[in-house]
Amino acid sequence: ASLICDGRSIPLLSRLVPSAKQNNSLIQKEFLDELHRCVNPKAKVILITDAGFQSAWFRHIKSLGWDFIGRIRGTV
Repeated sequence: ASLICDGRSIPLLSRLVPSAKQNNSLIQKEFLDELHRCVNPKAKVILITDAGFQSAWFRHIKSLGWDFIGRIRGTV
């Protein structure tokens, strides 16, 4: 996770996950919860996220009071 500031990306939080645990909704939830603890509760947060995340990811983002922009695959 990075903060976009003055046209630059500033790393905030990073986590290495074994390939066997990739796409694991519990791991993703823990990551978002940890990020939530790092961010000022008064801040307006918009996550820009890549394609491949499932709806649980987006529901949890909304439950934290944040917004998101997500890339999608294929044609719409």
